[in-house]
Order: sequence, then C-alpha cells, then structure tokens
Amino acid sequence: MSGEARVRTARNIIVATWEASRDPLADAASEAAQALEDAGLLQSPEVAAEMVRLRELELAVYVAVSELASLVAAAPSDGLTTYEARYEGQTLRPYTSLGAAQQHCEEDARRLYSRLRFVWAGDELLMRKDGELVATGHTVAAVPVASFYGAKGA
Repeated sequence: MSGEARVRTARNIIVATWEASRDPLADAASEAAQALEDAGLLQSPEVAAEMVRLRELELAVYVAVSELASLVAAAPSDGLTTYEARYEGQTLRPYTSLGAAQQHCEEDARRLYSRLRFVWAGDELLMRKDGELVATGHTVAAVPVASFYGAKGA
C-alpha cells in the first residue's frame, strides 16, 4: 500500500470513529489513536526499525542483482553494440558505453525527480518513493549495429 493510500485509510478510520462517537467530552486524539491501533495501522518502534532495515536490505539486493546481471550479460554476437539512454521508450541519446548511457538516465531522472540516489535493476532505473522502489521511466537498451547487409536485412 502506498503512503497516500495509508494516509487516506487512516483518515477514513479517524473520521468514522469521530462520527460514531459524537461525545463532546471525548478526547479526540485518544479516540483517533485507538482507532488506528484497532485497525492495525500503528507500529511499535521495533517494527518500524525493522521495516527501515528491510527496505535498506531490499535496496542492497536490487543493487547486487543489477551488478550481477551486468557481469553475466550476453556479449554481442558480432559487430558493434551501442547503448541507448531512454525515457518512457523514447531515445534520449545513443552511447558506445553502458556507463555513459546510465549516467545520462540518472542525470535526467535527477532533473525530473530531485532524488539523490537511484538504483539500477537490470536495464531499468529505480527510485524509492513512499518506501517502495518504483520505476523512473528511464532504461538503457543495448542495440546491436549490423556489420554487414544480408538478404534478410540483417
């Protein structure tokens, strides 16, 4: 559940509790807190710390998988391979190195989203939003360049 959805859910629970109570002497803050606890939306400090640790671990796993994927990526069959920095499927610019294309995507994402840290998962650039990793729309695609023309256009 996204942060926006959690806030909306909490708001709805608080409003429903206040509407049901209508006691002018009731402590509204205590009622709201109890309603959130009853709905299972409050966390202990230990659970909150564990969630932070798990999110950091998740990010580390994405980074490790991305690094491993780049090590075992298939080598081009023959000829030259270029790398296209892309945003929402549109080519930003082709490069002769993967690193340059990734750097272009990161700079463009930083301009759009004002984030300082991104992570690559395969060919896709991710960022953390509301505690979850989400796609930025930036990708890098390996594009082989043909070294000869054949009868089938390859």
